[in-house]
Amino acid sequence: MMARFYGYIDKVFGFRRLAALLTDSRSAPAIPTAAIFGTAFAVFARPRVPSGDSVGRVYAPMHRAIPG
Repeated sequence: MMARFYGYIDKVFGFRRLAALLTDSRSAPAIPTAAIFGTAFAVFARPRVPSGDSVGRVYAPMHRAIPG
C-alpha cells in the first residue's frame, strides 16, 4: 500500500526529486536525509486507524458494564 502511495506522490509531485534536495548539517550521515524525511512523512501521512487491541481495550469496559 505504501509503495503505491509513494509511486503516486512521486508521479504527481516529483516527491523523490524534491526529497533528494533536502539537506541537513551532518557531515557524513549514515542514513540519507531523504530516507529520514520519507519515513517521517509516511508516519504522518498514513491514516490513524487504531489496532484491534486498542479497540478491544476501549470497548471491553463498556461491554462488561452492560447488564444481561
